[in-house]
Amino acid sequence: MAAVITPAGPGAEAFEMVRTLVRDKTRFEPEDLLQTSGEDVQSALVLSASYALDAELKTADINGAHFHARSQDVRSDPATGVVPGAFADANDRVRIAQATLARQLAQADTAYNTIGNGIYLPAARRHWLLNTCAPCHGRGRVKCYTCHGSCNETCYECSGVGDVRCTAYGCYGGKTDCSYCNGRGHTTRSESYGETVNVATSVYRDGQYHTEYHTEYQTKYRQVQDPCYSCSFGKVNCSTCRGTSRVSCSRCIGSGQITCRTCSGKGKLICSPCAGSGEAGVAAWIDVNVTVAHALALPADVPDDVRRIADAAGPHGLAAISDSLALTQVNASPVHASSVQADYALLLRMVRLSVACNQTDYKLVAFGRPLDWLTLDDIVEDLLRQDLRALEQVLTQVADDGLLSSDVRALLEPLQAVAASEMNADVIESVLDGDAEQAHAVVVSADYAQAVRTAVLGALRHVYTRQAKRSWWQGAIAALVTDVSAWLYWTSAIGVLAGVAVTGISLVLFRRRMRQLLTQALGGANQADRAIQLATRQQRTRRADALILLPAWALLAGLYAVLPTYGVLSGHVAPSAAAATTITAKQRADVDAALRRYAINDKTAARQALEKLAAAGNAAAYGPYGWILLQGEGLTPREQQADGNATNAQARLLRAKPWIDKGLTQGDLWAKAAQAVSLLNTGNTQADREKALAQLESCAALGHGASMHYLAEAYLQGTTQVTRNIALARKWYGQAAELNQPADLYQLGVLEWQGAGGSRPDHAKAMSLWRRAAALGLPEAIRAVSTGKPV
Repeated sequence: MAAVITPAGPGAEAFEMVRTLVRDKTRFEPEDLLQTSGEDVQSALVLSASYALDAELKTADINGAHFHARSQDVRSDPATGVVPGAFADANDRVRIAQATLARQLAQADTAYNTIGNGIYLPAARRHWLLNTCAPCHGRGRVKCYTCHGSCNETCYECSGVGDVRCTAYGCYGGKTDCSYCNGRGHTTRSESYGETVNVATSVYRDGQYHTEYHTEYQTKYRQVQDPCYSCSFGKVNCSTCRGTSRVSCSRCIGSGQITCRTCSGKGKLICSPCAGSGEAGVAAWIDVNVTVAHALALPADVPDDVRRIADAAGPHGLAAISDSLALTQVNASPVHASSVQADYALLLRMVRLSVACNQTDYKLVAFGRPLDWLTLDDIVEDLLRQDLRALEQVLTQVADDGLLSSDVRALLEPLQAVAASEMNADVIESVLDGDAEQAHAVVVSADYAQAVRTAVLGALRHVYTRQAKRSWWQGAIAALVTDVSAWLYWTSAIGVLAGVAVTGISLVLFRRRMRQLLTQALGGANQADRAIQLATRQQRTRRADALILLPAWALLAGLYAVLPTYGVLSGHVAPSAAAATTITAKQRADVDAALRRYAINDKTAARQALEKLAAAGNAAAYGPYGWILLQGEGLTPREQQADGNATNAQARLLRAKPWIDKGLTQGDLWAKAAQAVSLLNTGNTQADREKALAQLESCAALGHGASMHYLAEAYLQGTTQVTRNIALARKWYGQAAELNQPADLYQLGVLEWQGAGGSRPDHAKAMSLWRRAAALGLPEAIRAVSTGKPV
């Protein structure tokens, strides 16, 4: 590496500053610069300070209490007053101020700007006059303006009336609530009476619950109201005001007068003008004010660059950066006693350089101490424009490069070259911050800063678009795979939702990749974040976002239209198009009415209603009717006696299977649950039983209350197929109770009463569950609520 030659001679310090600036702000090195000429001179200027002196008359009101005359103060004649005497001192005070100011300016330690605008010479002698105070006639006291000398004033609480409104607790208009009836106007008592009622009892017989009724004589109680004889409509006279609603004012004891608060009962106040002294008057004096003006005197042949500096910096600015500043003369003319002028010699350093770099000559000017640039002749900007032109050329080529162009590096490399220069980095910082006023306008022009802004914003848009062209298919494939996978195990709707979620994740990953690319190009994560915010704010990312999202969304919409509703691996029973029957709203309502009877254990009525609906072709009744036939529920005692096979499980399955198969074609959960129960009862292997329980739990998970009830009963009682498990029984009773199924609410209350499957019995919670079941019409719950214990 070539050795760097240390500059010497005129302008050496300024030349070293140029080399440092070029090294720090551009890609050039100090040895690339050559000084061709240099001049380091001092320009002599004159700084003048003009001081204008002015005598100002001041007056003030005085009194005998606070004014104390000094030895030099003069008492004026009442006939002439104080102003003429003060005016007589004006000329003398100005001449004294001029002489004092001239002496102060001539002192070596007095700076050119020590004296500022304001009072320079304050009053030395005051002219004053005191007379008898007119308001108090010299007595120092005046009559109180509140009580007018009577020593008392009207009471402010009662306004002089002597009484106020009663404020006793509960008193309104002199009346309060009666304490015997609490203001109701009547009293309440309880009386008993007898009543004969019908009581329903649920009896379990032959595998069925039966309801029987008997009469009981019960003693009941009712509330009776009697009028209160101690009050009138719940109100009595207030004991404090005796019904008048007024009481004596406690502030003035009913007199309407209190001691005057202004004069404290004395009837007189200290006179304000004379402060109690009995004398008041006026004083006058002369203050000498000074007004300062600083100006620069430039020679006629002063160079233009010195004149530019003087106009821009002003007198104080040049004084701060000058080589020296010394007093040359102080002029205090006796002819003009109201002014003083001081002149100061000022030396300003000027450095002029001629510099060559990259086969180009530049003229540079610096001034002052420390040196500051007046002109840099665009040396830094010229050196920076080379990288900017390369970026602008790439942007011109990619403006219309078609849909398939996706070379991001072709844009990132020139952008990185532009951002690598410190000066360009400062301009880019201003662009990212949205700062229109460039703080670096001294080094580069506003046009150059605007060109960098345009190039950076254009590069951001094209980088986003090209990166989206490279990666849009990844999100589309991920959405496709997710959609098909979710459809296989659930439904097409869930598949579309999953695909949309994956598309959103793809957009997040795309933006994360963009942050990595911009971090590398712009030289930091903070710059990348602000670049992303700027691109988003100016809507330069819309095309890229559309390329990422729209293909995936279009693919998902097509799949949703093509795929069947249910997947081949889902737990749903998809109805056959040939066998499915349209179910009307009325048909569904008729079945729901029958199932409500089933829920309150009126299973005979439910079975009869479902049988009629199923026979009439109501497809919504196939599954529930097959379930009831399989369970052998809802048979009357006469039907059980007439059909000896009514309680036989195999016979029930044969009767129920046609209806279950019809329900399966409709995708009915009742039919699917009945299929699971039949498999559980007829299965010969442990795998069959596990499959049946899994299918029942699947139906229960989809909100099928009968499946929840069956599982709860099976785990509570225990069978050859299901091992008894109180905890699981409690779980399924609890889920069924959330559906407000009366039988499950009642049975869950029994478990709470007994503490089965829990930590301890909870009678209060059991009663709460029974009341909910009773409100839904369950007879066992009604009996439990009335007796206070389970049936």
